[in-house]
Amino acid sequence: MLRSTPSRLPITLLFLTSSLWASGLPRAQTPDTTWTEYAYRDAGFSAQYPAAPVLASGVYGAQRAPARTWSARANGVDYSVSVADFTGRGSDSAALIDEAAGDLRRTGTVKTDVRERIDRQFGRELTLVTPGGASVSAAVFFVEGRLYILTGKADAAEGAARTVRFQQSLQFIDADGKPPRRPEDGPGFGPRGPGGPGGPGGRRGPPPAAFAACLGKAVDVKVSFETPRGVIEGICVAAPDGRMVARPLMPPSDGPPEGPPV
Repeated sequence: MLRSTPSRLPITLLFLTSSLWASGLPRAQTPDTTWTEYAYRDAGFSAQYPAAPVLASGVYGAQRAPARTWSARANGVDYSVSVADFTGRGSDSAALIDEAAGDLRRTGTVKTDVRERIDRQFGRELTLVTPGGASVSAAVFFVEGRLYILTGKADAAEGAARTVRFQQSLQFIDADGKPPRRPEDGPGFGPRGPGGPGGPGGRRGPPPAAFAACLGKAVDVKVSFETPRGVIEGICVAAPDGRMVARPLMPPSDGPPEGPPV
């Protein structure tokens, strides 16, 4: 488990277990009224937090890769982004993503586990419910030698929309603090895409049918909608812009999808 004390750290660090939030990591706590984007150029990412995040350092995995976690807490929701640096270690990115996603899956009942893309970087996004009833949204990516693990954990069901917003706010940035946008990426979905500031983004956008399927429906309602690939089963979740949208209920397949992702 990643802790603020660098000595005597276990070789394998697990995220999203109950001890993560009882591990003594300092966490900022403020009223959940304003979301602010925090950019960390040296770590290569930005994310929106409702409170100023606090930094803790440690190591991750059997290779004891240097790792840092930016965490905050507001209104019963824990937010964290952990970055483990595997630069120069010749690590298998797919294996590291699968391992981190497997650790997440073992912490509760998985509701969704899908492939996601940010700026042409493929990873995994998951939502689950812990045995204690907490709602969790998570994202796992491996970009430029770094493993990124984002988690939002809400003590009560009404916080689930906040964890999804946090999950969707993750962006990868360059040394100038800007997302490495490409014209061919097209419009995105999230804080930099339609419904949020910043113009076009790199995160793929759900098709209109995914929004139409959840129009007037509540969170967690199962629906189906048509896509160019056929009928997709999904579950309604809250999008960052407040609309309800269907998230596909399909297991990830090996490798990136062919053609534009749904």
